[in-house]
Amino acid sequence: MVTLSPLMHWGWVDDQRTRLGACPSASGVGTLRPVERVESQGQKYGHLPPLTAEVGTVARWFDLLYVATTEVGKPMERVAVTPLAFRGKARVGVAPGGVVIDVVGEGPAHIPAASVVGAGLATWTIDKAVDPDGLIFLRWMWGELAVESYFRVVDHPRDEVLGELHSVMSENRGESSL
Repeated sequence: MVTLSPLMHWGWVDDQRTRLGACPSASGVGTLRPVERVESQGQKYGHLPPLTAEVGTVARWFDLLYVATTEVGKPMERVAVTPLAFRGKARVGVAPGGVVIDVVGEGPAHIPAASVVGAGLATWTIDKAVDPDGLIFLRWMWGELAVESYFRVVDHPRDEVLGELHSVMSENRGESSL
């Protein structure tokens, strides 16, 4: 056990350096460090709307695992924009003004109700393959771009989470389970 402790500490420190962009990528030339990738994709996709009082009161929070956000049709290409850049534990809430995704350590993201176009079940996305229909996805419009955010259900019945996500979809787009 004595030899594991220094190795565990070294791994944690190395992970923190990588997340903060303090060390080069493993492959070296031609690739972006995680922080550089987040910054460059922020320029490509823009920023999410700020969380304001217009969102309304979140009626119910769900503790989920946030997996990733990808462009629709490109499930192996992560959209790495803060606060949805890194996977982790998250609270997802449904409010009259949209969906709030609060990934631990990243801060909340607000997806306006008018942007939500679908929700459903999935089996895999980048970095995650699970039992059939083990992931929930939320399909939404980020400006002109259709994206999907994926979650793994931990402590809640999956049908409850899906029902709440379906309830927020805007009436002008109609309810869908794409």
